[in-house]
Amino acid sequence: MVTIAGTDPFFGKLSDRFDRLVRIAAGLINVDVPVSSLPLLSSFTSFLLQSALLGPGVSISTVATSVCVADVAGKEHIGASMRALSSVMDIRHSAVPFVTGIIISAVSYKIGFLAGFLPAIFTTAAFIIAVKDRA
Repeated sequence: MVTIAGTDPFFGKLSDRFDRLVRIAAGLINVDVPVSSLPLLSSFTSFLLQSALLGPGVSISTVATSVCVADVAGKEHIGASMRALSSVMDIRHSAVPFVTGIIISAVSYKIGFLAGFLPAIFTTAAFIIAVKDRA
């Protein structure tokens, strides 16, 4: 949370200077890798360092995603579009830990995080392919 709060203003300023689609993809990758490697860490210190790496990825992608949705939606649909984005984020925040917990209980801790990483990296790759001509 500290790195997210600390990097949000910086990445908010960058939001107007650099291509948002590239920043969304970079943020997604910067979130996917640290989260997937959490089960491989062996100390609390390494966990804190990995968590600190996660914060900027969240900041990069969430700021750029919100602005991108606003750009794409247009003025007459901005409220509905922002609410749709917020709903998707709410669903993700509640469903992913629940599903990951089920997988961890049924199989193992490492497989639980791997099961979350695979769809995340697939979605990131699909996003990059979908927007590569726009960037």
